[in-house]
Amino acid sequence: MLKLRNVSKSYGLKEVLNNVTFSLEKGQKAALVAPNGTGKSTLLKIIAGIEKIDFGGMEIHKSIRLGYFPQELKLDAKGKVMDFIFRTAGIEEPERQKIEYKAKIMLSGFGFKEGIEDRKVEELSSGQKAKIALIAILMKGADLLLLDEPTNNLDLPSLIWLEDYLKSSEISGIIVSHDRRFLDNVTQKVFSIDRETRRFKVINGKYSHFLENEERDEKRRMELYQAQVREIERINVIVEEKKQDAEDGSKWERSDNDKMLQGYNRNKSGRSLRTAKVIGNRIKRMEILDKPVVKNLFNIPTYEIKNEGNTEIEAKHLVVGRGKVFKTEPIDLHIQFGKKICIIGGNGEGKSTLIKTLLGELKAVSGEINIGGSVKLVNMSQEHELLPPDKSPVQFLSQMAGIGESNAYNLLTKFDFPEEQAKNKISTMSPGERARLILIYFAAKKANVLVLDEPTNHMDAEAVSALKEFLKTYTGSLILISHDRYFIEQVKIDYFYRIENGKFEKIPDFAEYLKENDSKAKKLIRVISRV
Repeated sequence: MLKLRNVSKSYGLKEVLNNVTFSLEKGQKAALVAPNGTGKSTLLKIIAGIEKIDFGGMEIHKSIRLGYFPQELKLDAKGKVMDFIFRTAGIEEPERQKIEYKAKIMLSGFGFKEGIEDRKVEELSSGQKAKIALIAILMKGADLLLLDEPTNNLDLPSLIWLEDYLKSSEISGIIVSHDRRFLDNVTQKVFSIDRETRRFKVINGKYSHFLENEERDEKRRMELYQAQVREIERINVIVEEKKQDAEDGSKWERSDNDKMLQGYNRNKSGRSLRTAKVIGNRIKRMEILDKPVVKNLFNIPTYEIKNEGNTEIEAKHLVVGRGKVFKTEPIDLHIQFGKKICIIGGNGEGKSTLIKTLLGELKAVSGEINIGGSVKLVNMSQEHELLPPDKSPVQFLSQMAGIGESNAYNLLTKFDFPEEQAKNKISTMSPGERARLILIYFAAKKANVLVLDEPTNHMDAEAVSALKEFLKTYTGSLILISHDRYFIEQVKIDYFYRIENGKFEKIPDFAEYLKENDSKAKKLIRVISRV
């Protein structure tokens, strides 16, 4: 279906892809994984025909229909939702009438309520627009899907729906995502690009197995290298000892009666020198191993948090909403210091609106909000609204964390932040770099309350891992919105809340919630298969 041979791509002097070779057969789905900035999106654009190859070749059958979903979706379409879906999918009358029911089932699977098909695209949220674009791609009947971070804008029910849909289909695909559970459940092979060497590897199996094998292989490579260094050192010590023996023997001075002893020492000296050469040649015959590249792992240092003063957050009979779009029923919520809560629900149900209202960024419809006077809060929204686009990372950290430009620059360097970006405008940064900058801000601000709205969006695996490890030991309060199941489970949430159809309620069992949504998704997929 698809073959690439020795594909290379550079932008000026910067090499992005080097010697990429792989094949993808019908029905196969591969995870494309690598740190941010290593060419994943570029590779998908090459396959989609958006970017050109500098060197190498690509074979793709002429009859193959491609479906490409970009990481940063720019959807400025107007008109009704259903018209946009069919227009984008290239479906015209009378075919449209035959499969309109399938489109409605897909809309339902992605969490849209009845009647959404007649709403205008421009009225939808960014997350809802992303879902509509994804539905249009799936309705296109593509044979090969190129999905660049498709899970970023999906809520949990929609994520489970997409996962089950892809698992049940014969569509081939290359998927870029940092959602470990999603990749494990959907893909059967891994395409990997190394940050340092740009080496491209193909591994059969699940993404989790790939991560485990990589960690084991890195450890083994370092052990072999260190063992060889010790062996070379041992040989060199012996060689030096033999050379010293030879030198001592050659300098030995005899008395007149010690001719035999002088001959013996001279012979011994010769043997020692020959032995030194023989042993030294062992090193020349060795295949000297390169020192493995030690990854400078991204790490957010923990800090001491004292529960002093009033550090609690409370909402009483709080009603939040967005104009005439929606309004919740009264919400009562008490977040004690040190507790970690997670709010889940569909896009457009009001998760982010609730957070913004709690923080005073939006005005409440009614009710009461009490924020403790000792609360020191950092808010990471999924749109990264915290970051001023016209400021540099150095200026942002200096001003927002109050640490001075010199200390800000040192902190960025410590966290392996790209040096060329430290003094450039934040507007020039990639989504992944902006996410990393906010994590660095955590370390500088030393907040006792963190509010994270889809924090893993646009993060590479290293940054997600760093945030996960930090939150495991974080002793302050946490308000989390996330659709990443593996991340949520690793963080160890104390209480789960769901907001749906205006109601806000505690979920007793997160695993059961996932199971229910999986069951709903499978039922809808069975309906689609019969259409």
